Amino acid sequence: MANRAYLYSSDRPDAWGFPDEDYYDSRHTIPLAWFFFYQPGDIRIVNVHYNGSHWQEVKFSTEKESALVLFAARQPLVMSLVEGRISAETVTTFVTTVAKRRGRFLQMNPGSVLSAMPDDDPIHAERFARILELLGRCEGSGEEAVREAIRPYVGSLDADRDRSLRQVIGYTYVWPRRSGG
Repeated sequence: MANRAYLYSSDRPDAWGFPDEDYYDSRHTIPLAWFFFYQPGDIRIVNVHYNGSHWQEVKFSTEKESALVLFAARQPLVMSLVEGRISAETVTTFVTTVAKRRGRFLQMNPGSVLSAMPDDDPIHAERFARILELLGRCEGSGEEAVREAIRPYVGSLDADRDRSLRQVIGYTYVWPRRSGG
C-alpha cells in the first residue's frame, strides 16, 4: 500500500472513512494546495480503536464553502510558492473540482503518509497548526517560512512539471454516476 493522503467531501464533519469515489489523493506527500483550505481550528485529533489497540490520528475538517473562500484569498500565495511550475488555470480547475463534489464538509485525511514518519500524530497536529498559522499571516512575505514548515510533508517542489503537479494538487479520480441504482 502506498503512503497516501486523501482530500474529499462529505455530508458529515466526522466522516473519517476512506472515500469510495470523487476524491483527491497523494502518494508519499501531502499536497501543498490542500493546506490552503484550512485554518488551525479545523485540525482534529481522532481516537482510533482497532483490534484492542488504541492510537490517535490527525484529520482536517471544515465547511466546504468557508474552505473555498479561504483558498481564494490565499491563492496568490499558492501561485507564488509553486513558482510557475503549474498554471493558475490548473489551480482553478482543482478548486472548481473540489467545489463541485457532493458534501457540505471538506475533509483531509493525511492517513498513511504520517504513519511512514517517525513522530506521533499529535506532534504532526502541532506542526500543521503552525503551517496554517503561517498561511494566515503570510501576505506577500514570509514565503520561505511557509516553504520550510511544509517541506517535511510536501518535499521540495520537483522541477518536473508532472511531479510538481502531484506535489501541489495530488491525483483525482472521478467515476461516472450510476443511473437507476
